Amino acid sequence: MKILLPSSVPLDPALPDDVEVVSYDAGTPLPPEDYDADAIVIWALSSGWWRDNAPHLTNLGLVQSLSAGTDAIEAVPFRPQALLASGVGLHDITVAEHALGLILAAARRLDVAVRAVDTHRWASELADDQPFGNETSFTLVHGARVVIWGFGTIGSRLASYLRAMGAHVTGVARSAGERDGFEVVTAEQLPEVLPEADVLVNVLPATPATANAVDAEVLALLPAKAWVVNVGRGATLDQVALAEALHAGRLGGAALDVVVPEPLPSDDPLWDAPNLILTPHSAGGRPLGADERIAENLRRWRAGEEASTRFLASDGSDREDGQSASRSGCRWCSWCGVESVLTTSALPSPPEIRGTPRGKRTPPSPAGARPGSISNSSSGLTGTPAVSTCSGGVSVRIATSATSSGNSLAKSA
Repeated sequence: MKILLPSSVPLDPALPDDVEVVSYDAGTPLPPEDYDADAIVIWALSSGWWRDNAPHLTNLGLVQSLSAGTDAIEAVPFRPQALLASGVGLHDITVAEHALGLILAAARRLDVAVRAVDTHRWASELADDQPFGNETSFTLVHGARVVIWGFGTIGSRLASYLRAMGAHVTGVARSAGERDGFEVVTAEQLPEVLPEADVLVNVLPATPATANAVDAEVLALLPAKAWVVNVGRGATLDQVALAEALHAGRLGGAALDVVVPEPLPSDDPLWDAPNLILTPHSAGGRPLGADERIAENLRRWRAGEEASTRFLASDGSDREDGQSASRSGCRWCSWCGVESVLTTSALPSPPEIRGTPRGKRTPPSPAGARPGSISNSSSGLTGTPAVSTCSGGVSVRIATSATSSGNSLAKSA
């Protein structure tokens, strides 16, 4: 068995002796002698590299992404039988820390201080007459009301950091309730929580259901003192509406780590928006625990088990496989109740998961979804799965095989 590891990130997974490890350079074409690879680990590859090399990997069975988001990878013409496993969970620490840094920078106006240094100016306005709370402007994390939209493992980790600093945190996910000790509401309840918010943190993944989710209507719900922080995906935020709100003074500011496109063109109007903090998609960049994830998923794949991968619902609520139904609704996402391994024998059209789920409700299929079928050994669901969107609005790749072993879903974030 042969696995290809990228040379762009330090990796040293503990693999069995019968696994041949080959390092590949993302800047050069794969040599023909590596076309027979059984597995490949992906990190920071360009679409051009995949276009040139993916068709040659005719023996590929496992594609392990180290990125939380697999939206770009899902567009690659892989061998249909290949299982795509995501890197969700590998960036929880770094992204949560970065988000916290952006929130602190906004509260303490470190952006103003840095710009003052560039012009040798003593920014006395930051020291004089500081407010004692957040009544008119966001100046303190202690006592601040922070709304985190996309309350998965990154969101809950960030929430714990903020709670330790005295902030009041509310999560937003598909289902309301309590998660990890925090109140969680649905997107339908945003009009109830955003008018009192000091900060809205966006950790949403890029799916058809979340495109421009933070739009002009959502921004209008925020008070003029509020800051918007985005560490999810740029496509989930309406940048035109954001720039307009910043120029009009309808928001306190914005701190963004992700934008569309990346890198942001030098003539993009967003650059000139006031009270803007922008970092170059640097919140992640270090997949912590990658060696363990690679080794475990390769072991599971070879043994015909489910991949040890968290899957992400379109609200950003990521789930560990095997997680209890009381929290997630099922092990795949928060919606449809399909719990056992999905089996397929072909790669058909985008699916609509049919049947009677264990949960109390079944969401409508997204616009444009075409019916398919799924074989599920525990619930009796039947049909034909594929690469696209399930009935919960989650973009997935369903591995294809003649047996139930080794099949799983890949999340899009």
